[in-house]
Amino acid sequence: MLMADAERIHLERTIRRSTRTLAQGGRGGGALAAVEIIAGSFLHNLRMPPRGHVLSCIGAALLVASHRNGRKGLLWRAGLICAVMKSVSTERSDLAR
Repeated sequence: MLMADAERIHLERTIRRSTRTLAQGGRGGGALAAVEIIAGSFLHNLRMPPRGHVLSCIGAALLVASHRNGRKGLLWRAGLICAVMKSVSTERSDLAR
């Protein structure tokens, strides 16, 4: 009986930890996607030549800042959420031409 309680407590802690990591990845990925969509559209409309470099620097800074808490798997979760959000964004000027 005591072993079952210890296993249940361990399972609850693991689930809480992974849920927390997913939420932090969501915040980081959401921020990254919002910056890339909004700033990317703005820089594209300005026809600024080094816009890819500017967006890469901003994205790298956001990913490094979100990784500072040291959670395992946070970067790929943030990247996955960012990719999904960018794929469903309505701004698709390259397809509209």
